[in-house]
Amino acid sequence: MNRYLLLSLCTGIFECGALVLALSIAEGLPWLGLLYGFSWQIGNALAKYARPYPVCQRLFELSFVLAAVLLNSGLYLAPVFASLAQNLQYVRGHYQDGSRVLTKRTYRVLGFVVGGLFYIPGIALFGWILCAILLGAHSNFRMLKKRQPVKKRQWSFMSTVMVFHQIHYFLYAYGIAWILHEKDNIPLAAVGAAFAAGWIIYLAVEPIFGKVNYSRTLSLGHVFVAAVLLLMSSDTANGYSTILWVATGLGGGTVYCIHRLGGPEAEMDLAEEIGHWVGPLLAITIFLVGFDWDTVLRVAAAFALLVSFCTQISLIRRQPG
Repeated sequence: MNRYLLLSLCTGIFECGALVLALSIAEGLPWLGLLYGFSWQIGNALAKYARPYPVCQRLFELSFVLAAVLLNSGLYLAPVFASLAQNLQYVRGHYQDGSRVLTKRTYRVLGFVVGGLFYIPGIALFGWILCAILLGAHSNFRMLKKRQPVKKRQWSFMSTVMVFHQIHYFLYAYGIAWILHEKDNIPLAAVGAAFAAGWIIYLAVEPIFGKVNYSRTLSLGHVFVAAVLLLMSSDTANGYSTILWVATGLGGGTVYCIHRLGGPEAEMDLAEEIGHWVGPLLAITIFLVGFDWDTVLRVAAAFALLVSFCTQISLIRRQPG
């Protein structure tokens, strides 16, 4: 296995593992997984702009791991996931190779399945130690080739649509472990596999649908996912939430149409990052003001419908005259 694919596997393990670990040590905080997910996305963003300091950051992470153990609070683990994400994504970005997109995504999804084992805190700790050793092999990050500057692109209407899509998805994606465990009573050991199943469908949409009427597919796909989320938020969904989670991938997977409609000059990276941050933060806020997962799912459905509405607006904007 080459370094890039190994690091892709590791990112999947820790991204999903963080959610499963949060569920196992939830401490009555249903938004703990959202906090870990938000921290992970902060680390992803930092990897694009700041060079990591591996030795210092391993000590930084160790201090927070010890704080979490000694103070018996999972809240102290959030900075650990931000630090790990920055390191993993930074190194991974320097080892990009000619692997097929499907191969890269397969390793990431396999990582989700393995991350499901983090419901045992001891395995999570062992995984962090192995990751520290792996990153230690790249301790001299200055030796890595310098990244190429990111090409500046223009913010477009479809960039805004991308923000809405990412907000809709990340409102609930990092809480799906809790939702499936609570509504369907699936065992902790199976949460990682269930999370991966939803992503498999999500990633399979583009290869299956391919070149279609992008506006129509995007619009209908998000109406469909909104309907699924509303159904998931109802009491009648209890026992069927895992199936509905997988079904959301069919609608959410039409996100590739946003890229096609926006074109190569549209700014999508920043749009995705904004959605990655706002989604979990908005979900956490919903909890802090006294609401629950059902409300989060309904808000996510509203953003999915907003994507569909904006897609129709973009059609009108493109019409001559």
